[in-house]
Amino acid sequence: MDYARSEWGMIDHARREGREEGREEERARLLKSLHENGVPMEIIAVSVGLPEEAMR
Repeated sequence: MDYARSEWGMIDHARREGREEGREEERARLLKSLHENGVPMEIIAVSVGLPEEAMR
């Protein structure tokens, strides 16, 4: 029982990490696309939920 619980815990952790990585990749893709299309950094910062300083 403890082994199964441990396995499920590891799987759940890996799944959460994967989702977070996916969100970060999508955020980076969105940031790049908006920037390439001439959207001001102030607007991009609000759109992707990052401080403007973190995007430079």
